[in-house]
Amino acid sequence: MSFGSVINTLSSFTGGIISGSRSIDSYESMLLMIDAHVEKTLKMEDQRIREEVQKFRGVPLSFSESRPTIAWLFALIREASVRVLGKNPYRVQILAGLCLADGNVAEVATGEGKTLIGAFPAAFFALQDKGVHVCTVNSYLAGRDCEILSPLLNYLGFSVGHLKDAALRTEKKKAYDCDITYGTGYEYGFDYLRDQLVLLERMKPGPGVALRNQLMNKPDATPFLVQRGHQAVIIDEIDSVLIDEGLMPLIISNSGNGPHPAPLPFQIARDYVLKLDEEHYDWNRKNHHITLTQSGHDFIYQDRSIHPTTGMVRPWHTYIDLALQARYLMNRDVHYVVIDEAIQLVDQNTGRLFKDRKWRDGLHQSVEAKERITITQETSSEVAISRSEFYKLYSHFCGMTGTAKENKREFRVVYKKSVVTVPLNRPSQRKELEDAIFMTPELKLKALIRAVVGRAGTGQPILIGTRTIASSEEVATLLERSGVYFRLLNAKQDKEEAEIVSMAGLRGSITIATNMAGRGTDIPLGTGVAELGGLHVIGVERQESRRVDRQLIGRAARQGDPGSGQFFVSAEDELIVRYNPALSQKWGGLKPAEDGRLPEGCAGDVKDLQDHLEEFFGRMRLESSSRERWLDKLRDSI
Repeated sequence: MSFGSVINTLSSFTGGIISGSRSIDSYESMLLMIDAHVEKTLKMEDQRIREEVQKFRGVPLSFSESRPTIAWLFALIREASVRVLGKNPYRVQILAGLCLADGNVAEVATGEGKTLIGAFPAAFFALQDKGVHVCTVNSYLAGRDCEILSPLLNYLGFSVGHLKDAALRTEKKKAYDCDITYGTGYEYGFDYLRDQLVLLERMKPGPGVALRNQLMNKPDATPFLVQRGHQAVIIDEIDSVLIDEGLMPLIISNSGNGPHPAPLPFQIARDYVLKLDEEHYDWNRKNHHITLTQSGHDFIYQDRSIHPTTGMVRPWHTYIDLALQARYLMNRDVHYVVIDEAIQLVDQNTGRLFKDRKWRDGLHQSVEAKERITITQETSSEVAISRSEFYKLYSHFCGMTGTAKENKREFRVVYKKSVVTVPLNRPSQRKELEDAIFMTPELKLKALIRAVVGRAGTGQPILIGTRTIASSEEVATLLERSGVYFRLLNAKQDKEEAEIVSMAGLRGSITIATNMAGRGTDIPLGTGVAELGGLHVIGVERQESRRVDRQLIGRAARQGDPGSGQFFVSAEDELIVRYNPALSQKWGGLKPAEDGRLPEGCAGDVKDLQDHLEEFFGRMRLESSSRERWLDKLRDSI
């Protein structure tokens, strides 16, 4: 069944609306209303603006019935922005704010000012007096946006809180009690789960406690919950949160401290997989899955004398399967890094480290055995929820991203959200060069380094985006040999992320960044850089999703600045080897140029593959979402 047919099938449950798009034109009339209020708001005293905004507190406002009132509210917010921040919002920023307040997904290009855009729906939803949660992708951006917008929102009469990671629950409660709270999406989710654990504990009093309290006329203690409900949420980088990570669970686990009490089964399994031949296991690279075949199953049980005699909590073949996954699927400096003799997981969507997280069901211990470091205790889940289901708890949710149109149907079917593409404030000057495709990674990297050195000689700044930490360090080594100065940013330098990325547009700057590291950080051009062609972005390989590639290229040519971008691809890249190795054979029959570059038509093969994968993964997400909804209904009925 094709992705389109899955959508058409599911659309019957969503009113038949499957386009997923809404025109920006539907908000143009409101923008004219807002413009009509300019002279009036200019003459108003500060106190009067605050009073006018706050008189709508608790008043139901809807886009179907209250458009003139909402336009007046947005006009007041615009005037406040001019007075407090010295920023007069662009018309397209106000349009984006209207889209969000109406509950849509707004596609807003990189550099168009999403931070200020978010103030409009935040103030709009805050008037319902039930709290607004603004979600960012990392704690730095949450703190930055809170600091920037607090003066504006306070001026309008709203209290603002910053939800800091790992803060005391009493401090978090204060942040949640504010009208508008800034924090990371995962922290909101984990706080919800922690509150659920508090409620579960309340439901399990010790023997006789409830009766004793009743006999003594002693009321039950009110549980201390940090969150006060889920009225409205504004999600930054909503495609990453709901599409890339929507089905990934947020989990609070029981994790023991210290070494594993029985590490021997993991260590023996690690060594035993070296004896296996290819006939003993089935490795599906496309689905990232490996398991023993029947032949392999029989082989590992032939000689039981080598099996561990103690400490096994699962069948022997399960330990072997885990060891196979650790050896062949979990790659160092791709899926994890080793820091201070400990495994730290890498977020495959952002390149950042997952602090204090572990793989479950023995996989983490198998990777520790593979790396020959201390094997730690296993974790067990206490409570969990997917990101998708968590955000559905909110009465109102909306979000922004620079790349949403590729998944507009999925947003409509799964989340009942329309995607609205917001026009640019200034026409784009970005030049996207044809992909440079080579047979081997050696030829690809040689050409890439040559391109970097050539542009660096002019002083043009270059941002090089890599898929993995290992790739970023390989490029860094080659540039170092070429005598080129650069700055390296990957998951190992997370604290310096914003600073390094913000300097990527300076004259002569060369920056290597893992995946979307620094996403959300502005890259202004340095003096004289526009005359050199602006920022040039190089992608070291193509991703499965063209949307992710657009995120990288979108770092160049912001706000009408000049800029350019190009991807370098080889037949041995992960995308080709894992999903369509036949392309390598096809390309091998073509005549390359002197530098090894293949004909330009090969770029079309890569785009076709990405289109296929977008359908494939979209279908998987829809099927998983359907199963999750079915399980929810089953749990509710039980």
